[in-house]
Amino acid sequence: MREGPDAPGSNTADSGATAHARTHAERGPCPKRVIHFLLASFSLGLGACVTPSARPPHRRLVASRPLPAPAWARVLRAMAGEKRMFGFEEVAKHNVAKDCWLVIAGKVYDVTPFMDEHPGGDEVLLAVTGKDATSDFEDIGHSDSAREMMEKYHIGEIDASTIPAKRTFVPPQQGSHVQAKDSDLLIKILQFLVPILILGLAFGVRHYSKSE
Repeated sequence: MREGPDAPGSNTADSGATAHARTHAERGPCPKRVIHFLLASFSLGLGACVTPSARPPHRRLVASRPLPAPAWARVLRAMAGEKRMFGFEEVAKHNVAKDCWLVIAGKVYDVTPFMDEHPGGDEVLLAVTGKDATSDFEDIGHSDSAREMMEKYHIGEIDASTIPAKRTFVPPQQGSHVQAKDSDLLIKILQFLVPILILGLAFGVRHYSKSE
């Protein structure tokens, strides 16, 4: 049995050793790269946790002007989701520029914050206080955006039983009107016929006198 370099057993051993060394050489750097990657990731994560994040400077919000007391009450009621039921007399008391409520389509609106922004001026809004302003609102013809904007001023509902009844116009009776027209027509006819009758009577008397 040969034991030289050409022997089959030695070739097999050399091939196995070479393959093992190659596998070790290929796998050797891999764990190092993984360890370096994990260390780098840990360092970055730790730095992000330790380093305070930049925060925007705190800004103080200042209102341009203080809201009137009714507006604050409206905001608080809106936050609480409360919609009150108001009597007409109570709503009618809010009829000044600094405290203006309107009744439109059965709803009560506190339009005090909107007085200075109304395109027609505050006089238009004050003119419809103390009454049901539904017809006035519909006659002007507001846009859909204006109707949506009204919802932020909605504070409650109006008690329909407290609204005064509207005075209805009662037209005069047709009979008296026709009778008046007939009387006027009769007077005009008499004014036309009486002079003719007098003239005819005078002509007849004169003709009778001549015949005698």
